[in-house]
Amino acid sequence: MSQQYSVAAVALGDKNRTELNHIGFRRGAVVEYIDSHTGPLDSPTWTSVIYLNRYEYGRGTGSTKGSARERAAGQALALIARGY
Repeated sequence: MSQQYSVAAVALGDKNRTELNHIGFRRGAVVEYIDSHTGPLDSPTWTSVIYLNRYEYGRGTGSTKGSARERAAGQALALIARGY
């Protein structure tokens, strides 16, 4: 059965990350998050980059590490939906 993913699949919570981890598991892919932050410690801007088997699939920013990862996972799901 084929699954479809929305190109605009950037939601709050961890829905995108959970789905991406499931896809990675089914494909036997290694899902890796690399996180960094800039700005003042009391108000950082987080950047998260997602790699599947060492290839970059998504990049996102947010006020928390979780929100940056969620946005990056949304980008990764959009690429997967387009056949990458």
